[in-house]
Amino acid sequence: MNSKTCKQIRRQSKKILVDWFKTLVSDQQSKEVDTSNILSYLSPQTHIFANNQLRLNAYSFKWTVKAIKKIVKKNNMDVNTVRLQDVEKEKNS
Repeated sequence: MNSKTCKQIRRQSKKILVDWFKTLVSDQQSKEVDTSNILSYLSPQTHIFANNQLRLNAYSFKWTVKAIKKIVKKNNMDVNTVRLQDVEKEKNS
């Protein structure tokens, strides 16, 4: 992928993480979270070790970027149209 597409994917990933994080916290706390500070709210541990394999932790920044790339390639979608529901559907399949 070219650099413009990768930059769009990273931006969209932050938007999706904000949407996901707001479903976990109360309304008052969700007002504090936005795309500029979402990475500070996420866990610093990005990988887990399971079944003798090192895997990405679900809903980490890198995992979300990877999921968006997979959705864009698979469904030939525009990066900006990918939503939280699409990522959740991809995770469950």
